[in-house]
Amino acid sequence: MASSTYALLRSLERRKERLEDLLKEPELMKETPFIDIEEVDDYEEEKRWEQEKKWEMLSIAENREELNKEINTLSRLIDMAKEILKQKDEVKLQELKKAVDEGFKRIKEMQGNEKILIFSESRDTMEYLGERIKSWGYSVNFIHGGMRLEDRIDAEKVFQHEKQIMVATEAAGEGINLQFCHLMINYDIPWNPNRLEQRMGRVHRYGQQKDVYIFNLVAEDTREGKVLVKILD
Repeated sequence: MASSTYALLRSLERRKERLEDLLKEPELMKETPFIDIEEVDDYEEEKRWEQEKKWEMLSIAENREELNKEINTLSRLIDMAKEILKQKDEVKLQELKKAVDEGFKRIKEMQGNEKILIFSESRDTMEYLGERIKSWGYSVNFIHGGMRLEDRIDAEKVFQHEKQIMVATEAAGEGINLQFCHLMINYDIPWNPNRLEQRMGRVHRYGQQKDVYIFNLVAEDTREGKVLVKILD
């Protein structure tokens, strides 16, 4: 959810829908299952997303009155998120545009392939970024964990020969070779340093002909940002 306001909005909307479905059930869930968050962070992408969907269904409400209150709170939060999205692009998205524009300038200076790889933790954010990047005038395609391996390989070829930017989730961090790309932007930073290494390994690998530039978008003045800065150091 920290990925973007849009990802937060979609998560809140899904949670509200699932709690409304739960409200229709004859009995509410009586026990909340134990979840090891650190363990989930190490899951494969598809398994992690499935677990996140289960989180969206959980509630500590003990009766229908409490569940109704939670649904009403979610409605208010959804309205707030929609208003934020209407106002203007969030700061992180503005910084992404700067990084993309600066990145293409650097690529031209070193006479490299005009390709940029952007990683996100969230599929919702991936789709949102794709639409925003298209509005900036760039061509885009995607790779995510819901795609079969052969479809990911096809997407890799489309990126190499037809598109300027690829927006990807962790699925592009495994089994895909993108050494024809010289610049990578981490829109989200994974908590697991090994996953960050896997991302970098897609472009910084044997066959790379140019210097590789990597931009990490981190809000340093937040608790999350301070932790991530230490991880990156």
